Amino acid sequence: MPIALFAQTHFMPIAGTRSVTVYPSHKVKAKRLAENLVIALGASGGILLLQSQLPEGKGLASSSADLVAAARSIACCFTCRV
Repeated sequence: MPIALFAQTHFMPIAGTRSVTVYPSHKVKAKRLAENLVIALGASGGILLLQSQLPEGKGLASSSADLVAAARSIACCFTCRV
């Protein structure tokens, strides 16, 4: 059943770092994915801002939406495809 709710992210790279700071900080799955992705790409870490319209813990795949949005945001920032 499709729903019209979305997760949005913005990634700001910081040269010289491999770590990623995620806001809100409780989004640990997105942090793990972001850090693994910047390492895999050989890219800089940075700051990842997440905003989601999906309620957490309700079975609507909010964490999956966060992960897809994070991966696409980082890939777009470094002009590569994931």
